[in-house]
Amino acid sequence: MPLSNPINIRLEQTMLDQLQDEAVLHNKTVTQLIREKLAYAESVGGELADLRRAVDAEFVGLHNRLDDLGGGSHEGSPGAPLSIQYETLLLLRKMGGVPAINYAHKEMNRLGVPIYNPDKIKN
Repeated sequence: MPLSNPINIRLEQTMLDQLQDEAVLHNKTVTQLIREKLAYAESVGGELADLRRAVDAEFVGLHNRLDDLGGGSHEGSPGAPLSIQYETLLLLRKMGGVPAINYAHKEMNRLGVPIYNPDKIKN
C-alpha cells in the first residue's frame, strides 16, 4: 500500500535513543520501526475488540442459560442452577487467578460479606 504524507512527531530523547538502538538491532530505520510498531498496535487493538465482543457474547449466553435454569426450564435437573453457579465460580476463579481472588476477598471484607471457607464448614 502506498504511503501517505510524512508527519513530524516529538519524542523524549530517551525514547528516541531506545528506538534508534532497536532499529540498529533489526537493521531498519527508526521510521520503519515506528511504522511497524503502529501497525502492530492497530492489529492488536482490533484483536482485543474482537475478543471483547466474543467475551460479551459468551456472558450474554451464560446469562440466558442461567435464566433458563433458574426458571425451571431445564428438565429433570433440580440441582442445575446450583451446578451452573459452581461451574461459573470455578471458571471465573481459574480466569482471574490468585490476585483476582485476593482482590475479591478484600472487597467482600470491606462490604462485610462473609467469605466462603470450606474448611470452616467441615469442622
